[in-house]
Amino acid sequence: MKGFSALFRSVFGPVIMIWVVAELAAFYAVARVVGLGGALVAGVLTTLFGFSLLRENAAVALQRLRAVIDGTTPRDGAIAEGMIGAFGAMLLILPGFLSDLVGLVLTIPSVRDDLAMKMRRPARRGDPELTAIDLNPSEWRITDASSERRPRKQ
Repeated sequence: MKGFSALFRSVFGPVIMIWVVAELAAFYAVARVVGLGGALVAGVLTTLFGFSLLRENAAVALQRLRAVIDGTTPRDGAIAEGMIGAFGAMLLILPGFLSDLVGLVLTIPSVRDDLAMKMRRPARRGDPELTAIDLNPSEWRITDASSERRPRKQ
């Protein structure tokens, strides 16, 4: 546990602090434009919108689970799109206008589809259809790795 707290302080701590300062600056900028009351009302409305989106995503996830149980599978990438939409809804629930902006972008269907497609792609480079290399018997040989000594670099 000690290593985790050190990692959190060294990596995530500064990132969270920068995010909090950016959120406060965004709130200040919005409050200067629409007033303190308007900024608070906008924050409450985006939170309520986030809760409604999260409820909708839960209903869709339940439908997909029922489809899998019934033997029909959801279309490719549907689960990833649902996760991205749920993450966007949670960002809308969090207080702050920057998280609301990112959450709103993640609720756009085309953005969710593009991100889900990028998540589905294989991580390796090259031909995604390449799964094996076929060699003729004359193109390979069995060697005993312990008998082959490589010269050491000096």
